[in-house]
Amino acid sequence: MSKENLSNITKVADGVYMRIGDIGRGQSNGGYIVCDDFVIAIEAPNLEATSEMFSEVKQITDKPIKVLIITHGHWDHDLGVDGFIEKGVAVICHENLRKRYIEQGKKGVFIGVTDRIALTNNDRTVELFTSGVNHSITDIYTYLPKEGVIYTGDSVVS
Repeated sequence: MSKENLSNITKVADGVYMRIGDIGRGQSNGGYIVCDDFVIAIEAPNLEATSEMFSEVKQITDKPIKVLIITHGHWDHDLGVDGFIEKGVAVICHENLRKRYIEQGKKGVFIGVTDRIALTNNDRTVELFTSGVNHSITDIYTYLPKEGVIYTGDSVVS
């Protein structure tokens, strides 16, 4: 894959990208947040997309994906989560979804959000928060206050 072929990747702010998933192949939209030493990926639509996402990030930066955020637990957003777990990527999701993963016997690092948390990496702040039941009982939102960017999963655009 060359940089010219990244037509489904749009830079929305410095180090912040939107990934337009191929709905015909069961892929939701997602994105990438480039931090100082690592990348945060948003969504894991399916195993095919997971492989593509690791390749796409290599075209954007030499930093590895270390964190995956799942906006909610519907299949088109998290079916590829095992591909990230196998690579040692930590998963941040709603607490209800974290519990579901544990019940399913998934092994990995899972961080469940019940209200609000913030990740800070030097000058990059990523806020994750819940808002009760909106699209599902596992909705979380990812907000970058400095950049004015929010990832909402299917709560705004489905």
